[in-house]
Amino acid sequence: RTRARRLLFSRARAVGAGAWLEDGVFLADASGKGPRVYASREDLLLPGSHNVENALAALAATVPLGVTPESAVRTFRTFKGLRHRTALVRTRNGVAFYNDSKGTNVDATLKSLEGFPDGSVFLILGGKDKGDDFRRLLPLAARKVRKVLAIGKAGPAVMKALADGVACEEAGTIARAIEIGASEGRPGDVVLLSPACASFDQFRNFEHRGEVFEELVLGLPEAGG
Repeated sequence: RTRARRLLFSRARAVGAGAWLEDGVFLADASGKGPRVYASREDLLLPGSHNVENALAALAATVPLGVTPESAVRTFRTFKGLRHRTALVRTRNGVAFYNDSKGTNVDATLKSLEGFPDGSVFLILGGKDKGDDFRRLLPLAARKVRKVLAIGKAGPAVMKALADGVACEEAGTIARAIEIGASEGRPGDVVLLSPACASFDQFRNFEHRGEVFEELVLGLPEAGG
């Protein structure tokens, strides 16, 4: 038995001492005596339910230490996430480019994808196939994705698995996939690198893949440039 306090977090229900999401609002209670509003869902820059849970865990841990709503809102609005993990690289002409190179399996890609608006995503998929079943992406991709941009050695397998349920194009390389997303994307759309594959066919590792993506995205000229 220890003197440690148990602080909970949930995006589904109130938890008493801890943090939770209710009607799009982040609430926290350090003492169990009553909740306080700390931020809204719209304040959180990072997409995805997993990032909501990360934010709740951070609130549960820091509210007892005196974090203020002003500090929480400021952090939520400015923290871009960890590199290569659904991290915003740039917004160009209204199109947001996200680097989730760490998404090396289907489950990780599903988590990343679910945080974006329906019908908005140009999803860059492929690399070195790890034997995952890309068809598991179909139910969510059919709702979220405007077009799959297949790359790497797994490109043909991605096309075969998904082409019947979502628009697909075999881009081959990240550079070409970025070009397509940048040229076809409309304001409010997203170009998401979340490959559901290993990187070793074209890159040294997932970090190298993400770095190349970032460099190419940051090198895109503005409209008319």
